[in-house]
Amino acid sequence: MGASETTIIAGIEIPSVSPVFLTLVGIHVLLGIACVITGLMAMLSEKRRGRHPQFGTIYYWCLAAVFATATFLSVMRWAEDYHLFILGALSFTAVFLGRTARRQGSIRLHILYRLECRAGGAMSYASTGAAAGRAFNSSSAKRALRLRPAEIASTPIPM
Repeated sequence: MGASETTIIAGIEIPSVSPVFLTLVGIHVLLGIACVITGLMAMLSEKRRGRHPQFGTIYYWCLAAVFATATFLSVMRWAEDYHLFILGALSFTAVFLGRTARRQGSIRLHILYRLECRAGGAMSYASTGAAAGRAFNSSSAKRALRLRPAEIASTPIPM
């Protein structure tokens, strides 16, 4: 790929000059930042009515939009970015199942949100590495995705 096929924004090489792709990347990044902020606010809020579920709902819908933009971006460059689609699908599936379980009254299954945080962290790591022009390192992604069921199961869930 030649220099004419890339765009550099804030020192980050983006492997496209397509205005549609670049617009989607911008929207995707802004939504990802919103996910980080609302996710942190939900995690740091007391687990009761009020702030925790409000920020959790905003997080859910921001993540749905992040997954939608990630899907379009992956389709546009499937050979290079299919792994990001897989990570996004895993992340959104976990948060969808966790939210659904909680809405149906299953507090124990609500811990899928915790699993999603790990998948989301791996997705952020992978997409940041790809955007910066670094090769995707599958062993790093596997480490970020490593789930520790005993650790998750032993964490007390406030009622």
